[in-house]
Amino acid sequence: MIGKNLRLANGSLLTRVESESWRYEQAIADFSKAIELEPDKPLPSQNRAACHCELGNWSGAADDLARAVARGAEGHRPWYELALCRAAAENAEGYREACARAMTPGKAKMKTGASLSATANIVPHRA
Repeated sequence: MIGKNLRLANGSLLTRVESESWRYEQAIADFSKAIELEPDKPLPSQNRAACHCELGNWSGAADDLARAVARGAEGHRPWYELALCRAAAENAEGYREACARAMTPGKAKMKTGASLSATANIVPHRA
């Protein structure tokens, strides 16, 4: 009886997690469309990054946050979030760069010519 209840509880939890995952994936698709419509706006990239974080896709989140700061996201928050994503992805150099930029918001603009390749050496998330 206990085993049956445990299986039912695990099945219910798995269904809920799959359902939440689907919602984040749908939101990623929606934010991707918003980015296509307004590629110079940083907010859709920041929002898509948040969805990638919820799914544990740290490299995708870091790419989107790097895109957001390159497009003019202001303040320390985007850099702080980028630092966390890079740390989760075990990208120590990228983490240090983002932390330094987060500490100096007036200088928190991505260098001209910098690309999203700064996150290319990220180690994929391990489940």
